[in-house]
Amino acid sequence: MKLITGTLMALALATPAVAQDTLAVGVAQSDTLGPYLTGSDGRPVYRLAPDTQADDTAARATCTSEDCLQVWPQVATGASDTPVTAGDGVDADLLTTRDGDAPQTVTYNGWPLHYFVGDAGTDAPQGQKITSFGGDWQLVAPDVDAAPQDTAAPEGATASQGASGDASAGGQMFARNCAQCHGRDGAGTSSFPSLIGKDAAFVTDRLETYRAGERVGPNSGLMYGVARRLSDTDIANLAAYISTELN
Repeated sequence: MKLITGTLMALALATPAVAQDTLAVGVAQSDTLGPYLTGSDGRPVYRLAPDTQADDTAARATCTSEDCLQVWPQVATGASDTPVTAGDGVDADLLTTRDGDAPQTVTYNGWPLHYFVGDAGTDAPQGQKITSFGGDWQLVAPDVDAAPQDTAAPEGATASQGASGDASAGGQMFARNCAQCHGRDGAGTSSFPSLIGKDAAFVTDRLETYRAGERVGPNSGLMYGVARRLSDTDIANLAAYISTELN
């Protein structure tokens, strides 16, 4: 399998919060997802469903562990006096920072905001509807009475299809990306398990779990580096190949 680069891994480990001297929050438009907030360099901004929205009390963020923040770093300013500006389409009255944080984490309509490391180097949001670290991640709509479409898969992808994927395309992808570690026949190596006999549902679930940044065993860091680049169609094709051809 292709290995996650040292630079990317070091960046993920070193930046649990993306702190900046200045921060401009803007709006991007997706044909499938509608308008959504962006932060640094136009990066999509997300919130986690179990978080507590600020009302009479401070907002509560549930993504606070090192593992979670490596994958979903907080949108943050460098200091308490760092300006946060609202671009066109952003309601400046809803844009605040959480008191007492260092660096200051940014909220919108009371929700703590996060980036997704899987969006790096992509042209479209990849984190929408991902379930990981105890909840569902959603893009943040600039209009608080609206929400990005929950039914849409990441742009350029279709919904996971399990065994209905293209086994031939999955076989080519397996040869390029998986055979080096799992073996050409999928029987496994000293460090990587056998994939023989795994059904499509198992393969799909495991790859989606890795892609979401969850840790599943000692090879999670390497698998995340591979899975983060897979579309739902890629996962469906791999699942079809592994479940039908490796037996």
